[in-house]
Amino acid sequence: MSLCKQYGLKAKTATTLLEMYLTDLVEDHRKYYKKVVENLTPLVASQKNESSQLNPTLILDNYRETDSNSAALQMAKEVIYSPGKREHNPFLLVGDFGCGKTHLVNAIGNALKNGNLAMTILYVTGDEFKRQYMDAVKSNKLVEFKDRYDKVDVLILDNLQDLVGPGTQNCFFHVMDQMYQKDKQMVLTCNQGLGDLKGVLEARIIEHLRWGTTIEIGKLE
Repeated sequence: MSLCKQYGLKAKTATTLLEMYLTDLVEDHRKYYKKVVENLTPLVASQKNESSQLNPTLILDNYRETDSNSAALQMAKEVIYSPGKREHNPFLLVGDFGCGKTHLVNAIGNALKNGNLAMTILYVTGDEFKRQYMDAVKSNKLVEFKDRYDKVDVLILDNLQDLVGPGTQNCFFHVMDQMYQKDKQMVLTCNQGLGDLKGVLEARIIEHLRWGTTIEIGKLE
């Protein structure tokens, strides 16, 4: 009504102008919030990768497939498609240093993270797990240590053979057991086959590994 009086517009014209203004205003806000979401998404993903300790540069797109790793790559895609499936849980990659195990397990983690930002993924080496466990024992924070791993949906542990020490292996066995019972995916690497791990890892850990899928990667061609 004030527009009509101030500018001498007819009521119908004033209504049309107001509708056009509101439409433009809504569209501007839609574009603004769309831009905000587009800018925040990679930031959130980056923060998630940082907390997961994944290397964001190690992805499937730059993983070089060869005859020696094609079976491992196909199984990796199966894990990404259906994490926690009993047939490939745990998924253990075996191979010498430098054959691309670390790249592939990080690629699995990054693909899962990009597909579900709410998924909690943790990449850790065997040596880091051992050190974290020992620090937790010394500082009397074993409960907090176990709680952290209990919240993980996908555990990627690189260099399984470095899990030395009865206390460390006992703790890791219980982490494995809990994750398996809850259908949470475990992805592991080792430079020794299951037959060579006797005397290196506890028998019950090796038995758990046999429940899933183990694939050997040959040297890069």
